[in-house]
Amino acid sequence: MCEGNICRSAFASAVLRDRLATHGIDVTSAGTGALVGSDVDPLARLAAQRLVGEFGPWSARQLTSEIIAGADLILSATREQRDQVAALDPRTLSRVFALRDFSALLEQWDHLTSPRGGSASLVAQLVAIANEHRGMSVMAQAGTIDIADPYRRGEAAFDRMQEEMLPSLEHIEAAVTALSGLRAQRSAPRAGQPD
Repeated sequence: MCEGNICRSAFASAVLRDRLATHGIDVTSAGTGALVGSDVDPLARLAAQRLVGEFGPWSARQLTSEIIAGADLILSATREQRDQVAALDPRTLSRVFALRDFSALLEQWDHLTSPRGGSASLVAQLVAIANEHRGMSVMAQAGTIDIADPYRRGEAAFDRMQEEMLPSLEHIEAAVTALSGLRAQRSAPRAGQPD
């Protein structure tokens, strides 16, 4: 989620949708002040296409209470946007994060220990991991967490957006892959047990 839903969130959702598709995770996107119905910014599309190839048509949409209620996890480009979601629905506090904060929390996980609620969806397990690690280290300043809006700021701003977002998106992908591996290990028949 970002503001206009045509730059940061469009880029992030295209990359995550591509990278998490094999895990059956549905990735959607919206904006707090969406340019409703607008196509993705051409520079955001170009940045995403360099990583995932062509992606389908885009239509920016406004963040609503229905979208919030239906989401297992909500990631924002900035902490202010995270706070806007929490203000709309305080029940989301445990599942709304600024993207780079969420990534930092996932980095603290050893990728070996199953989170509580092992039968939950992969996304719910990611949220459980992040919440288990909240408060265990000093949080970075917002200036190092927030991803600047590149809208109408030229190609260099979009390059910076990608540099700021991509490591976090890769951490999420790695955590999902690790969780999938843990699930596969738990469900595999053990030696001497019927399968």
